[in-house]
Amino acid sequence: MPCVNCREMNNNICMQRCVPPVEAMTQHLSTVLPASKMVELRKESELLIAAVYKQATNPS
Repeated sequence: MPCVNCREMNNNICMQRCVPPVEAMTQHLSTVLPASKMVELRKESELLIAAVYKQATNPS
């Protein structure tokens, strides 16, 4: 898994490594799920990525 050590890495490297697998997974899911489900899923994943990125770039 490319994203396991995000906290220990430089944030930019972390995001570069995390985003492509997410894109690949999205591509795969779009071939097996109906479009309406994909829209829903994409919104959720974007929120999740944003939350993870925010936490990675602004650790409490």
